[in-house]
Parts: sequence; C-alpha cells; structure tokens
Amino acid sequence: MAMTATPVYTQTPKNASVLLTGTANTNIDGTTGTYTTILTAGANGSKIERIRIISSGTVAEKVRLFIGGILFGEYLFAAVTPSNTVTALMTDIDCTLPGNAILMTAGAVMIANVNTGTSAAIRVQVFYGDY
Repeated sequence: MAMTATPVYTQTPKNASVLLTGTANTNIDGTTGTYTTILTAGANGSKIERIRIISSGTVAEKVRLFIGGILFGEYLFAAVTPSNTVTALMTDIDCTLPGNAILMTAGAVMIANVNTGTSAAIRVQVFYGDY
C-alpha cells in the first residue's frame, strides 16, 4: 500500500468465530503443540476491533492468544455449567482502547490454544477489518 497523507481506514469489515480444538497444549511458544487458527490478516494487513472469548464448558480452562507467533494474552475461565440461571463465561477485549491496539501485518496469523483440553467448549470471536 502506498504512503499518502490521507488517513487509512479498514476497507472490508470482517468477523471470525472459531471453536477451539479440545487438545491440551501447555506451551507458550506459539509453535509447539496443537493450535487453532482464528484468522489470517489480509493482503494489506488488518485492524482488530474486538476479541470475545466465550467458555461454555464445565471445566476450568486457560486460553492463550498468539499473534504472529507471539503470545498476546492468557485468559482464565472457571468451571461453570450454563443453564437457564447460569450464563456462559465471557471475556471481551476492546482493541480500540490505548494499549490494546492490534494492527496485524499482511498475512499475519492469529492462533489460540487451550491449556487442559478436557472437553471445554471455548469459542473465540474476532471483529476486525482488512485494509
């Protein structure tokens, strides 16, 4: 993309919603073990607006997010059994706030793993745009 004095905005709004694999992976190196691909940035890069992680499993779990093979964050979830009176646990990451901005270079990949893998149902939703 050529450099100009005109502000650049995302051109194509997108979202990704992925159920993480139930395979345990305690590694934090971003390469060893089993990972689930959440999204791949577009040809001119991508800007992440919000990440939502939802756990509807009945076991405690830790989720790790990696961007470009580098650990972005770890998120803990307690064991809950969602029902008519108990909601699933959810973590929202607002990437429009200072310190949370995520600008992914062209072709960069966001992946995730789960720590225990004991049948936890973890879904990752990402709201983003390609430049």
